[in-house]
Amino acid sequence: MITSQTYASRSGSQYEWVDLQSQSVDEVNQIAAKYNIHPLAVEEILEGGERSRIQDFENHTLIVLQPLTALGDEPEFDSLEVILSKSWVLTFHKRSLKEIDDVKQTVDSGARAANQGPDFSFTQYSAALLIPTLVSQILTRRESTV
Repeated sequence: MITSQTYASRSGSQYEWVDLQSQSVDEVNQIAAKYNIHPLAVEEILEGGERSRIQDFENHTLIVLQPLTALGDEPEFDSLEVILSKSWVLTFHKRSLKEIDDVKQTVDSGARAANQGPDFSFTQYSAALLIPTLVSQILTRRESTV
């Protein structure tokens, strides 16, 4: 499923957030062609399994995260790939992620940081929402196994 939303920045320009959930190979390739995504970033999105990291390319930055999810009794690491540029942000994930929904809700609410542009907005909100949630999940899982 592909969703796209356009936001206005304080400078008067606009930026786009394209979110792909349970994306097909064709959808990834279509978006990669449209936004000129580096082949190594496309490979990461399609194959996954890599460790969390940040990798800069000429016109965008790839951020690979592994949010902890609970499927049944055992915790699992999911995958979330984020590609940032000055005029758009792309997110790729296999399952619905509460953290992505929280970031979308905050940006949709018109929060001031949402007007700073995609690189600022996403890094600020992902740091504010994703990191505490991930730490909390890890601690909760650790406590339940002790």
